[in-house]
Amino acid sequence: MRRFLPLLILVLATGCATSRGGGAWSNGWWVQTIPIEGPDGANHTMVMRYRGADMADGWAPASAPPGDFAYYNERLGATVYADTSCGKRFDDAPLTVLSNHLTMGFQDVRIEEETTLTLGGRDGLERISSAALDGVPIGLASTVIKKGPCVFDLVLIAPPTAFEQSLRDYRDFRDGFDAEYDR
Repeated sequence: MRRFLPLLILVLATGCATSRGGGAWSNGWWVQTIPIEGPDGANHTMVMRYRGADMADGWAPASAPPGDFAYYNERLGATVYADTSCGKRFDDAPLTVLSNHLTMGFQDVRIEEETTLTLGGRDGLERISSAALDGVPIGLASTVIKKGPCVFDLVLIAPPTAFEQSLRDYRDFRDGFDAEYDR
């Protein structure tokens, strides 16, 4: 059960952003086409691409439903995932509210640390929390960024015993965040 717990948590923890399908890797970027309704009511499309830094040794691509992409470290029992909410699903709520969505489904959530930072030229909010899922303790790091017509969620879920090592790798990944748009 311990081995699969982070993947189970991944599925349950994606409260803020849910992928709307369509997206693929291209030249190191996760690329999606986003339908946008213009002020004139006309529909347009835009291509969005985003990425984080390369993951450290020991992290491998993993299934990410319903997220965009994920990495899993078997030795640490930890998962890092990324997801977006774009276009009509974009929520212009404050970063604190968007961050709260990421802890839905967890019990005993305690925010240990909250930091405002700049990623990809935009303000972001990182929270470090402890929580439980069905009585099993976990460590949780989440970063929320709004850029263009998208909200980006970057999340780490790890057992408390591996949280500090996982957090270093997560922050390296997070610090490489960038997003671009083509109209």
